[in-house]
Amino acid sequence: VATASTTSTTPARRSSRKKVDTGPSQQVKQEHRQQTQSSQPVLSSAYLDRHVSKNDLVRRLRSVVEALGDEDLEPDNTLYPGLDGLAAALVEERLLSHRDKEVRLYTVLACMEIFSLYAPEAPWDEGEVLRVFAQMIRQLANLAHCTSQTQANFMNYFRLL
Repeated sequence: VATASTTSTTPARRSSRKKVDTGPSQQVKQEHRQQTQSSQPVLSSAYLDRHVSKNDLVRRLRSVVEALGDEDLEPDNTLYPGLDGLAAALVEERLLSHRDKEVRLYTVLACMEIFSLYAPEAPWDEGEVLRVFAQMIRQLANLAHCTSQTQANFMNYFRLL
């Protein structure tokens, strides 16, 4: 008797799961909503300011670079109001001239993404643009020490090219 009641409730559970299951278009919308919600705070200067350590800053800069690489991102979009502030924060001396090479690398990578996003007009003045390019040249010099694809940051230096 117990076996019969177990088998009779199992199909009901499966059918209720099918009713709750969303279709492919709903799943895509949910994923897009989650990506948008998670990427909104990343694209702001406040996100970078909240770091608690050098490793946290590197992780945050890496997230910024990934978010800026989104092809659907537009600088005038109201979904990303902190983008101008982020661009301003990236050219501050505390990031461009940071003592850690990974912070400088990811800062330059983020600046290159900002350049491509705002093209043909950079969001910085001439002096800031020159500082970004000077740091980029310093970062490219690290390719002399990083000759194999298996070495740390090789792909990031290659990406700068």
